[in-house]
Amino acid sequence: MLKRSCVTVAALLLTGCGTTTTPVAEEAPKKADMSKQRLMESSIATCMKQAGFKYVPNVGRDEQPSSTEAGLAAGDYATMKADRAKYGFRVFSGLAYPDDPGSGALVADFGADPNWKITQALSDKQTKAYEKATDRCHAKAARKVLGKDVKDWRDQANQAAELVDKLTARELDGDAKVIALAQTMAGCLNAKGYRIPAARPSAVAGAMAATFTAEREALLAKQYGAETASSKGVTLVPDLPAEEAQVVLRREIKAALDDLECGKEFYPVFAPRKQDIERRVSEEFGGERRYTP
Repeated sequence: MLKRSCVTVAALLLTGCGTTTTPVAEEAPKKADMSKQRLMESSIATCMKQAGFKYVPNVGRDEQPSSTEAGLAAGDYATMKADRAKYGFRVFSGLAYPDDPGSGALVADFGADPNWKITQALSDKQTKAYEKATDRCHAKAARKVLGKDVKDWRDQANQAAELVDKLTARELDGDAKVIALAQTMAGCLNAKGYRIPAARPSAVAGAMAATFTAEREALLAKQYGAETASSKGVTLVPDLPAEEAQVVLRREIKAALDDLECGKEFYPVFAPRKQDIERRVSEEFGGERRYTP
C-alpha cells in the first residue's frame, strides 16, 4: 500500500493531513499558531457539516519543544551527533524502525485524529466523496482564515515549502559568512570522497541527505511507477521490510555523521536561522514546519 505523510526532514505539518484514507502524520504539531489552527478547523467542520459530512476539529498540541528538538534546531553538535547516530538523516529511519515515533515512522499520533476513525467506517465511494469535500472545505477555510488561495492541504503544504526555499535562498544563500562556512564544509566532504556539487549553504546542508532521498524515491518509482513522486510538502514512502531498511540506514548514519563532522562550524550558524525561517512560514500558514539538521 502506498503510504503518504505530511512531513519529511523539514516538512510542513498542517491540519487536515489525517483526513485521507492511507496517509499517516509522522508527528503531530507542537508549538504553532493555535488560534489560526482552531479557526481553520472550525471553518472546515462547519463546511463539512453543510456538505452532509461529520468532521471533528483536530488541533495540534501546544507544547514546548523537547531538549533534543531544541538542540537540533540550534545546531548543537552533541545533540546532532547522538540523534544522527541513531536516525541518520531520517530518510530511511522511519522504515527501519516503524514502531519508533522518534524515527519519523508513520505511526506516532495519527490514530489520535478522530477523522481517521470516521473515514475508516466509510465505503470506498463514500471515502472519495468525503475526501473531495474535505479538500473543498480546506481551500475555503484557507481563503477565509489565512488569506491563501490553495487547492487543498497538499497544495498548502507545497506553497509553504516553496516559501521556505525562497526565503532560505534570499537570507542564507546570499550571506557571506554562511557561504564561507558552507564552502569549508563542502571541501571537507569532498575530501572524504563525497560529491558535493554546489557550495550554496542550502545545497550543502541538504546534499548528503538528498542522496538517500533520491534512493528512496527511486524505490518508490520502481514499486508504483515513474509518475509517482513526492512533492515539497508531502512525502510518499515505499514498502520496504524493516530489515532491508536497516541495511540502508547503516549507510545513511555513516554519511550523516561524516556530514556533521564536516559541518560542526556550519550548523550552529545555519540551523538557527533556518529554524527562524521555518517559524515565520509556520505562522503565516497556520501550522508548524520543523527543521532537523
